[in-house]
Formats: sequence, structure tokens, C-alpha cells
Amino acid sequence: MNFLLIHGAWHGGWCWDAVAEKLRSMGANVAAPTLKGLSERAGELDDTLDLNTHINEVTDMLHDMQNVTLVGHSYAGALVLGAYDKLPDVVSNLILLDAVVPEIGKTLFDIVPEKSAQNRRAEAAASPGGLTFKPLSTKRLGLLPEHEEIIAGRLSGQPVRTYETIYQLDNPMGAGVPVTYIACTDPVFLPLIEHRARAEAKGWPVVELATGHDAMISDPSGTARLLMELGADLSMSPE
Repeated sequence: MNFLLIHGAWHGGWCWDAVAEKLRSMGANVAAPTLKGLSERAGELDDTLDLNTHINEVTDMLHDMQNVTLVGHSYAGALVLGAYDKLPDVVSNLILLDAVVPEIGKTLFDIVPEKSAQNRRAEAAASPGGLTFKPLSTKRLGLLPEHEEIIAGRLSGQPVRTYETIYQLDNPMGAGVPVTYIACTDPVFLPLIEHRARAEAKGWPVVELATGHDAMISDPSGTARLLMELGADLSMSPE
């Protein structure tokens, strides 16, 4: 089984390390790259980097793969849905891990709480070059103090243009592939409640995982087991 794990805002491929190790121990092939402009690739940030930059990057990763279970966490829900739209033939499963479900014709700022969008724009305006907004706190990410050493110094600012790009697809969202939404419930990440509802409205199965938003860090064993189970289950009917 082949997994491509895509991290969310502020993170890097490192956040999947424990999950990737457990998946490999179960016989899977796993790739978990860091996206341009984030974490150890923060030095590649420039004022052209937007949502389409990351969608195209994920699409390029898929070119050399087959029968991929494509997993997107949080912000990366928009990326994996966009990459699948461009290159559907190599993806066998889409899994959205406590993820954004975007809306066609809108930006990500359009579908987050208005106050949050205002704060992030203000943070970006005050950042060097006006390019990024700040990471959430460990607590907001659903992590405990003991997880601090895992993420300390590794989170980076999120490129603001990724949230200002109008989302466009050529085909109906997720058409032709099984899509599963994993909702993290302990604690619930409140900004994603509407996104879970959007997944349910599309008829996508929703599976709950009793851990916080950064499930790959707070519960790597449970996350890996669930990804393996869902990745193997190709019997679910697509939308």
C-alpha cells in the first residue's frame, strides 16, 4: 500500500514521522514531504507562493506514484482534493484528516471565521515582507505540554497567499474516488465543525478519532491504524 501524507498549515513533513514509521512497520510505502515555504523549506518562501503552488507541488509528487492513498491534514484537505482533480488516475483513496473542505470560487479566508481571517491578515501585514501569519498555539492544535518538544522550533509562518487564492477545480470535488473524512473529537477543533458538515453533505463517510487536531502527533498509533484500515478499504462507493 502506498501513502502520500501531506501536512497542514505551519507544519512540515516531520509531523508525520511517528505515523510513517508505524505505517512502514505494517508494510506500507510512505512519503511525507515538506511543502515549499514551510518548516525547513521556509527559506524558499517568496511573494508568488500561493495555494496553487502547493496543489501543483502535490500533483508533481503523484506523477511517479501508483495506487496512492492520498492523505491531507487540515489545510492540506484543499491540496489533496486539488491534486486529485489534476491527476486522478494514480489515486485510489482520499483521506481528509480533520481537514478543510474548500468551496469552489472562494478563498480559504472566505470559509474560516471572519475574526480569524482578520487576525491572520493583520499578522501577515506585520510579518517580514507581509508574507506569513503565525502558527496556532500547542493547545489550539489539540496537543499537550509533553508534545511541545516535538514541535518546538519547527512550526513556521503560513504563507498568507495560500489563504487568498480562489479555489477552482475542473471536475466535481472528489468525483470518482472513495473519500473519507476523519474528524478528531478530543478536543474538537471548532473551526472545522462546518467542514465536517460539508463532508457529510457530500455523502462522504465520516470516521471519528478520539484525539486532538494534530492527531499525527497526539496519537500516532491510532492515526496509523485508522489510515491503514481506510487505505485498505476500497469497497466504499465514491460520491
